[in-house]
Amino acid sequence: MGVKYDFIDKILEQHQLAMPDLKVLRPDYEHYKTFLYQHSGKVVANVEGIPSVKNANSKLAADKHLAFFQHAGRETFDLLVTPEYSCPLSAVHDFVKSADFDHPGSLMVIGCESSTLNELENFSNDLNSDSLVVLMESDVFASKENKFVDPVAYVFVTKKAGQDKYIRVVLFQFKTYPMGATPIENEFMAFGTKRYIFRNDEESIYLATIICSEGLNIDLETDLRQFIDKPYLLLHPQLNLSPRTANLKQYRTNFFNNCAQDTSVEILCYNWAKDSAIDGEVLTYAHSAIYTKTRKILIDDHRINRNDKLGLYYNNWKNAKSSILIFDENEAVFCFLNSKVSKRRLNVQNQARYGPKMLERLVWEGKWVVVDNTLNQSLVEYCRKMGGDFEYFFNENMSFINRERLLSITVGEISGKEWVSPDKNEFFKISDDEYSRRINFFQDPDTKDLKIGWLNKYATFSTSLIKNVDWMPRNGFFQDLISDCKIHYSSPNYNYNVVGVNGLPACIVYAGVTDPSKVEELRALMLKSHPDDNTFPNRLLIVYHYFGDREVDPKPPVPNFSPTAPSFSTNNNDNPTAINRTKE
Repeated sequence: MGVKYDFIDKILEQHQLAMPDLKVLRPDYEHYKTFLYQHSGKVVANVEGIPSVKNANSKLAADKHLAFFQHAGRETFDLLVTPEYSCPLSAVHDFVKSADFDHPGSLMVIGCESSTLNELENFSNDLNSDSLVVLMESDVFASKENKFVDPVAYVFVTKKAGQDKYIRVVLFQFKTYPMGATPIENEFMAFGTKRYIFRNDEESIYLATIICSEGLNIDLETDLRQFIDKPYLLLHPQLNLSPRTANLKQYRTNFFNNCAQDTSVEILCYNWAKDSAIDGEVLTYAHSAIYTKTRKILIDDHRINRNDKLGLYYNNWKNAKSSILIFDENEAVFCFLNSKVSKRRLNVQNQARYGPKMLERLVWEGKWVVVDNTLNQSLVEYCRKMGGDFEYFFNENMSFINRERLLSITVGEISGKEWVSPDKNEFFKISDDEYSRRINFFQDPDTKDLKIGWLNKYATFSTSLIKNVDWMPRNGFFQDLISDCKIHYSSPNYNYNVVGVNGLPACIVYAGVTDPSKVEELRALMLKSHPDDNTFPNRLLIVYHYFGDREVDPKPPVPNFSPTAPSFSTNNNDNPTAINRTKE
């Protein structure tokens, strides 16, 4: 049987329920507040007796989820999400039955543990009342003994049609397409036939959910043709060991590479945390992320620093003219504000979307605790093991974004004159593979070796080059550096990374092993990046190693320099800005 996309209007009308007025779906200027729980734990896929996919420690998982719901309820929220298979039904049951859930305008989208017909019937029978109703596909389990469903529970508040009394609703949507990596879903899962589309009215933002492997079997431009011309938010909860495989992400790759700029569509993907496990197989990365295509996304220093600090990392998806904001890999609750997917009810001047802003991050310490600490533990630990001088790099006064800029200029990862801006910086670029090059997001396993190479260059620069300056040209331009060369990086001197004994800034780049032609290209880019500073060309040194047919000796250490020397663009013989060192 094919999958149907049903507006919730239809199912609510059948039960004499009014449409909810969900804040996340109002196309206005107000931000919406999201709580996203990136759950961690061990999952057991059991095929003996009654098949199931559940937490190995369901009691702990229920405690975490219920405490999360209660915290979010106290704080108020507009959207709350948890990943596939994460939440025991008991936590949903206890929360919706309590007085803690009474939030008209809010929507919970909860990925639940696998459930049998008996479990769902018991859940429904215990909760159905004049003030609470449980809804689901009625025929999914027909003649399907020994089967389970993979449910997402939509939880919201609405009113009885024609009445002023609020009623709580739990609407289950069941997964329609199996994950083929393991046999349990193919063999024992009862498939749903409907995916629900939420809307406040025909002019509102729309919202839909695809569950994990349903991403393998969807084309946004054809499957969602019922509202393809509408603004919408697509949720993609997962329990996935490989969330970046080509087939699974193809739907969003195709969509964002082909849709128009400022398309009013965003995707929120969320997975279990790093180091979770499915039957002993460890999840090495989570890749929970926000996908958006807005030209006005706010990426000033304040926004980047705040989001980095709390675990949300901006990446510039250049070829798709989009942005991917990736969450920290570890277990946490992330709370953030975001612009509405559409503001079409406003005048044109007020329709810009500025992207997400982190509010808080919570970790589990027997209860959910708000933390406000730096997340770079894996980066710090690696640099400590590497050795070398990273004291300035991790100085408490060094902002998150300036740490990336300092590394960019020090290792020569410059590709244009506006490299200081995050949307022009090499470390912030991300391609269709969705591998993050952000040094602050050191956790990405597919770019870790690349980042280690950059850090090794920085360690050579900080530990060797600036502390042993025998290689440096002996002339008036660099004499102060020979006397005392220290790392220094601050606004607005983004193109300088050291100072001499007199406090004047200079720039030393360590390009590692490379070809002289690449050094020439790098030098040209760096000079273009600082066109109005006449001092910069005389305070720039690029150090590199070159191996061709033979080792190249260092250039003579005392080039003939004078204040009236020709510009570096024509001074190819004596230009000291590229110092070639024999690698020891």
